[in-house]
Amino acid sequence: MQFNRPDITQNPMFMRLFVSFEAMINGFLNGCRPFIGIDSCHLKGPYGGVLISAVALDGNSGLFPLAVAVVKSENNGSVGFFLDHIQTIIRSTGQNRAWTIMSDQQKGLDRVVERILPKASHRFCAKHLYNNFKAKFPGLLLRKKFWYAARAYNQRDFNKHMAAIKEINTEAHDHLAKLSVSSWARHAFDERVRSDHITNNGTESFNNWLGPLKGKPILTMLEGISKKICTKIQRFSRHCKAEYCGGTEYDVMDNGVRYLVDLGKIECVCRQWQISGTPCKHAMAAIVKDRKNVEDYVHSYFSKDMYLRAHGRMIHPILDPTMWTMVPGDPLEPPPLRRLSGRPRKNRKRAADEPEKIGKRSQTVRCVWCKDFGHNKRTCQRGPIKGRGGATTKGTGTRGMGRGGGTFDIGSGANMGDNIAASRGSSSRGRGSSSRGTSTRGRCTSRGKGNTRGRGNNRGRGSNRGRGTNTAAAPHVNEAGTSQTQPSQCVTQSHPSDWAPF
Repeated sequence: MQFNRPDITQNPMFMRLFVSFEAMINGFLNGCRPFIGIDSCHLKGPYGGVLISAVALDGNSGLFPLAVAVVKSENNGSVGFFLDHIQTIIRSTGQNRAWTIMSDQQKGLDRVVERILPKASHRFCAKHLYNNFKAKFPGLLLRKKFWYAARAYNQRDFNKHMAAIKEINTEAHDHLAKLSVSSWARHAFDERVRSDHITNNGTESFNNWLGPLKGKPILTMLEGISKKICTKIQRFSRHCKAEYCGGTEYDVMDNGVRYLVDLGKIECVCRQWQISGTPCKHAMAAIVKDRKNVEDYVHSYFSKDMYLRAHGRMIHPILDPTMWTMVPGDPLEPPPLRRLSGRPRKNRKRAADEPEKIGKRSQTVRCVWCKDFGHNKRTCQRGPIKGRGGATTKGTGTRGMGRGGGTFDIGSGANMGDNIAASRGSSSRGRGSSSRGTSTRGRCTSRGKGNTRGRGNNRGRGSNRGRGTNTAAAPHVNEAGTSQTQPSQCVTQSHPSDWAPF
């Protein structure tokens, strides 16, 4: 652990912390492949910070957590602090193994790895590489060729897909040519590692596995991590036909292409067997032809003995904090609180091309209004959809009858002459606007003075052809001269030929 104490009169302040259990260290050194994935995630607790994690692969290709570190931010200093302790773990064995470090394409991280672990090979996550590549060179065809080139097991297939990228876009080819081939192309990986991973999904899955622990205080989170930490053999070889050539060599035909397999040297010209450590389909065809046991040709990293050696140790339980032994010295102060603007985020930021997480219910629920999937009638926007019924109805209207005692129908209600809707400044209607009591969409034209003797001239025909529902209130004048309102339930849309002249 590192702390900061600029003044002797102040208590030390927390800076960085590295945690790795003895059981995990022994299991990694004795039962895992020399492959380490490194990734970081932001903590959502009251003090913020970043959690850096290192994950290896056991004999069953499962995730094997090696170490975690809590730092203030992800920079060269904090990553160097983490890799210094990883280097201590690696050198404790005294073995000269071919180590491989995988991380995202963070700026300056390759120089830190080269400085601390000069003999280790450094891989970049192909997913992060493609995100940067796609920002400059988008396109579906380029995406397919990029992943074909990254996943190629031999030089021939890699060159073929890179040539296709060059034909599509020369600048895109030059962009990839600037990268070290051994950092992202599978065919150039170190065969001694026996790992063909081109993405860092394992470490990202570990960070996601921690879940709500990332929002806890530091000690509570580390205690939760300690509690949570307590065959890739099958291949399809039915389309391959193997012919014995002599010794341990076989000639295998796969879709018209000839592949040479040497069971004695554990080699195939496709190089998938050498890189992954498990027999490829061509080797499987040769092994079946020779009537040998497939398990004898799988690397020892995938054996049961290596798996038990990795998981053979135990992590001893930790006492409750109230029972810890007090260590003499000044108390350690927590890091300063980080108060960012806005509501704190609990979920991680998704990439631009990453789809949003959709719940199971939203995939099957169907709206009864618009008949679309993904929402219900409570959240439906009720947009106009042609050919589908909704909450709209056709209104009906009757023609105005005479003066005063005449009646006219507005929707479903009827107004007598004494209650003729008369408004000099505005008129209530289904849609649009009108002036001087003139309705342009289905309301009867009313030019009366609004008295109780029915002297208002009713000249509209009251043609009602609209759809929908009008809940506006139409003002009228009673005998006392006060204005009252009457709800109108008709939505109208008359034809211009039905409008009465003034």
